[in-house]
Amino acid sequence: MTHPESCTDPNCTLTYREHLLSVAVSGVALPTRNPRIAEVARTEKRWERDHGAFERLTHQGYDVPHLDGAAARERHATTDWDIENGHVEVDYSDPN
Repeated sequence: MTHPESCTDPNCTLTYREHLLSVAVSGVALPTRNPRIAEVARTEKRWERDHGAFERLTHQGYDVPHLDGAAARERHATTDWDIENGHVEVDYSDPN
């Protein structure tokens, strides 16, 4: 087969096979294929929050030990020592 009739771009040079190969399905759309996909999505969401907090804390001059838990440190720490040494209880099940 040459070119699909459904392609609306007159300058398209892709073959029918290349059109079919360009389709991708996200793992989030198929949660039964990989049961850990929900856990991975939650972890990535938490890392996004942690990354923002990590950036804010380091710009304020704190020496944050690592990215994980930076948002909880920023939210719950009471002293500079708590932030820099990571001695804040981090509850990873907390959705916020």
